[in-house]
Amino acid sequence: MEPERRPRTLATMLTRLTTLLLLAGLVVGTVIAGTHAGKSGAGSSTPATFGPALRLSTQATAGLWCPAGAAFSHDGARLAVFGPAAGCDAHGALIARDQPHVLAVYDTHTGVIERLIPLDTLVASSLALRSPDHAPIVRAMRYVGLGWTPDDTRFAALFAAFDTPGPATQDALVASGMVLVDIATGASTLIHGDGGFFDAPLGTYTGLPVYDLAEAAVSAPFVSPAGLAFAWSGQDQPEAILPLDGRPLRQLPISAGPRYPVGQPDGGATFTLWQPGYVLGPRASASFAGIHGTTGAFVTTFPTWSPSGTHATLMVAGVALAAPPNMPPAPAATPGAGPLVLAPDRLTLAPARDAALRAVQREIGADGWAQVAWNPGGSLLASIACVAGGDETLTLRDTQTGAIVSAAPLRLPTADPGCGGFSAGEDIGDYAQPNLTLLWSPDGAHVLVSDQHAGQLVLWSVTTSDTASATAP
Repeated sequence: MEPERRPRTLATMLTRLTTLLLLAGLVVGTVIAGTHAGKSGAGSSTPATFGPALRLSTQATAGLWCPAGAAFSHDGARLAVFGPAAGCDAHGALIARDQPHVLAVYDTHTGVIERLIPLDTLVASSLALRSPDHAPIVRAMRYVGLGWTPDDTRFAALFAAFDTPGPATQDALVASGMVLVDIATGASTLIHGDGGFFDAPLGTYTGLPVYDLAEAAVSAPFVSPAGLAFAWSGQDQPEAILPLDGRPLRQLPISAGPRYPVGQPDGGATFTLWQPGYVLGPRASASFAGIHGTTGAFVTTFPTWSPSGTHATLMVAGVALAAPPNMPPAPAATPGAGPLVLAPDRLTLAPARDAALRAVQREIGADGWAQVAWNPGGSLLASIACVAGGDETLTLRDTQTGAIVSAAPLRLPTADPGCGGFSAGEDIGDYAQPNLTLLWSPDGAHVLVSDQHAGQLVLWSVTTSDTASATAP
């Protein structure tokens, strides 16, 4: 069912005009910056290399298991993750008896813990204050991270509280909403109402709500608009400024292509769909709607915040990708098992953003998939091809040429499922927890791989020609 079309008010028209002007200014600025920046511009050849890896055991440093919800602050100086403080089950499920969750904030450069904040007690105490005579009994919790507010003062997570441990079921749900944690004081604010995040475990994707921090309210679920680039509208929800109408694209617009930055979805004016996500071969993506025999896909789920920081939601986006040259086609009638990820109802065929993404498509072939993440400028693509046997490698490619400029083995522990692992079955609800998380810091100085099974955060520093010249004596 299509969402209800809202009337175009004067405020909406002005917002769209402002967005178009901003987009035009960003395009001009990008062209000028690329002219003066030489090799450092997005889409230009960018020599880069991985530096030493900072490996942090979340158990040893924070007493935290199965790290999830990893998010950098906007200045890249801090990294927040959360997880249970008393172990986790074999699937990495974040719901069980007597497993209080902890939010840990690390200094990105030193790995030193800056803050340890208990999440469950904050939620439970707020629920008791809301209904002192009928406070619900909470025996298990689940969280989905929404990252930092744009001013870097608070961390946000969606929560669901259950009165029984074990599989997440609607009958056991006693409260849900968003918890906002003040990083400096440890105080919390709750907004009640899940709007669809946890109300139908294993149900069909029907859209996600928007949380209004100023009014402490939550919208009805809405389906993320299909598009290549987005901005927050006067209706206080993300809007496609480069919409997709279902017709295949032969060429990407400049503002969604390799010479344009990918955009910052948490507080930026405009951003593209090229956020951290998954690229899938034709057989691995066969179960997605609109996917055909020789077509793969790129899909992503990521948090986004309005520039004012008053609204937040999760976006689900993606496109079908035609197989690149020199890759054998996949039979249309051979479905494959892909990663456990959300995807839009229909995927429009579009070209890959850049040569690096096409190179990853060739690497994974028809049956495989990989995690990918672009640096903020869009000039480098980090990827992990999911392979059996725990031999995954973190690879860095130049987006203009597709050439590998640096690589580092992940060195996963024995029996670690790597990027092929997901929390499974009734424990996941609608929103699976991947074993590995791949992220760039907003300043482009670090690549993070968070590993739930190993309870480990690995931060690789990334040195480019620009950073090397900036730090030279």
